[in-house]
Amino acid sequence: MTDARLAEPYARRVHMWAGVDLERNAEMVTRDGIVLRSDIYRPAEANSSRPVLLHRTPYGKDFVHDGHYLHPAWYVRNGFIVVVQDIRGRYASDGRFVPYLHEHEDGYDAVEWAARTEGANGRVGMYGASYPGMVQYLAAVEAPPSLGAISPTVAAADLHSHWTYEGGALRLFVPAWTAALLLEMGLRRDDPELVAQSRNIRTVPAHTNAWLSSAPPIDLISPEHANFYGDWLIHTENDDFWHDRSAFHRLEDIRCPVLHIGAWFDMFLEGAVAAYSKLAARRDAPEQWLIIGPWGHLPGGEKTGDLVTGPNARGTVALDKIQVEFFHRHLSDVEGSRTLKQDRIRYFELFANTWREDSVWPPPSKEQTLYLRSEGSANTVGGDGRLADEPAIESEPSDVYHCIPHRPIAAVGGHTCCDDDALVSGPRSQHFLERLPEVLVYTSEPFSKDVTIAGPVTATIWTGTEAVSADYVTRLCVVRDGLSINVSDGIKRLTAPELAAVRDAEGVARVVVNMQSTATLVRKGDQLRLHITSSAFPA
Repeated sequence: MTDARLAEPYARRVHMWAGVDLERNAEMVTRDGIVLRSDIYRPAEANSSRPVLLHRTPYGKDFVHDGHYLHPAWYVRNGFIVVVQDIRGRYASDGRFVPYLHEHEDGYDAVEWAARTEGANGRVGMYGASYPGMVQYLAAVEAPPSLGAISPTVAAADLHSHWTYEGGALRLFVPAWTAALLLEMGLRRDDPELVAQSRNIRTVPAHTNAWLSSAPPIDLISPEHANFYGDWLIHTENDDFWHDRSAFHRLEDIRCPVLHIGAWFDMFLEGAVAAYSKLAARRDAPEQWLIIGPWGHLPGGEKTGDLVTGPNARGTVALDKIQVEFFHRHLSDVEGSRTLKQDRIRYFELFANTWREDSVWPPPSKEQTLYLRSEGSANTVGGDGRLADEPAIESEPSDVYHCIPHRPIAAVGGHTCCDDDALVSGPRSQHFLERLPEVLVYTSEPFSKDVTIAGPVTATIWTGTEAVSADYVTRLCVVRDGLSINVSDGIKRLTAPELAAVRDAEGVARVVVNMQSTATLVRKGDQLRLHITSSAFPA
């Protein structure tokens, strides 16, 4: 992308209605001489020093409260100074935007600069969701001395395996996200050609034929404006290219407490869980907290997708309050909450519609294995596919389905992001998918008692195919009163060399699909159901 330049002048004024003194476009200079600009929210009448909350974003510092958080003025009223910074090459900040590449050093510099801002007590916490969550991990592995705590929300530390690719397959969210950045750029620059191109890319996922008749993903976006996008698609393996842009392989360098916030139907859930698990496993680990809600990429209300989750599921204000307690605990002398002191894990149990608390994730439990059984006709919900407690004693017929890559099977819900008009997410009724012969369906007997499934879900299948490479998609559903609702899904892509390597002498390959973690109540009388197919468009 081309360099950014500030379009509006510096200003500072007191907003008495919000109780803040707002300093606009305060300038800091990075170690390599790039000017980054921030808006600083301070109390209108300060009588003591305060900790700083730093939010670094590519989405425009005017929109920090959009979707995930209350306005910075709310945090000021709760005892903080808030610094919201446009990252390098975006909106008011100078430089060239290359996603994630400069966030290690820029994040360190921004933390130390914010710690010295007028009225600060020298301690800095970072907060933010999605990209502003990723940059927290990247800054924290540099261990800036003034960084006292971070709270990445719906974010991942591994930008290859938990952001761009899943199970080896490209997430089609990636070209849509890139196009959204270009759309904003085209609007600000009054470039109608760039606006039109970006809007076309943003809308095609909602229309299968339009997407599949357009250019392949790597050719969708011109490198003139986003050459990083082509680099991402070339580097399909988690190599040094991704290590330069990720924090996961350096999590042992983090020295501050972390509050990880994820959601069952967010595409970055496994990234948040993996970061928590790796940090919590360290003997010298600082405090680690993990909260997982019943939402998608945005904190929800009393309904997620087709699932009514009730008033306990309300997200935004509750999460803001928890973060305030967490940050005061580590950045100031204000006492933290008793809940945070006593319980490190808090997660929402689907269908029970209640929060659970524990000291570890996954919670202590017994692993349960169910077996795929059929008479060879597991296709559709009307077939003979079964999830059984015991494996077959004798050989059973194989189940067969047909996969045509240019006519993909739709993904109805699941962990996608971030536009429900184009990429439908969340728990959804699966009745449409379950009538398709291209989908194998295996259903358990009704449960004889209430059972909670909490933790990672894995599907292991033995498969043969005439294809030289193949994708396998699995989806776990809960069936209640005839309604089938997805709670976990995943994909595994086998390239031609990978598929050849795992085939046995008879051409059978053992394939393991790592699915999203979940916490789900299966009530007495409910059933579990597993789908197997080979696509999940447009996810």
